[in-house]
Amino acid sequence: MRKSATSIVKSKWANSSADSAKFGAPRSRRARGFTLLEVVLAIAVLSSALAAVMGVAIGQVRAEQRLNERFFAGLVAKNVISETKLTERWPALGERSGEVLQGQRRFSWEMRILPTPSAQMRRIDVQVSAVSSQSQTSAANAAPIVRLSAFSRQR
Repeated sequence: MRKSATSIVKSKWANSSADSAKFGAPRSRRARGFTLLEVVLAIAVLSSALAAVMGVAIGQVRAEQRLNERFFAGLVAKNVISETKLTERWPALGERSGEVLQGQRRFSWEMRILPTPSAQMRRIDVQVSAVSSQSQTSAANAAPIVRLSAFSRQR
């Protein structure tokens, strides 16, 4: 039961006449695509999701900056205490302050040397604040980023 070539062609053309009626008829709602309202809503949802992602990314960058600033302020405090312990055999009581550049940032430090109940020990308190790059004023008014205490004994 082999079909002839002409019967195969005839059957294909017979089906195509039924299909040709579909081309002139309006398509169903599903076949037309998205409406303008659907596209606008999709863009609005996408833009709000992207805004949320950007907000999180900006928050992460700010947290990283605060962490770096705190790290460098801690280095300043440790350096001030180490320098005081190494250069002075018995640090004099009182207050000192200064500014230093650390990690391409300017920091202001304040150090207080206090007596302790032990006559052979002194307490060294250091607090470090960031100096504003716009005003280049001392950070005395700014809240300290780092506070560090150490003890020095008489040598």
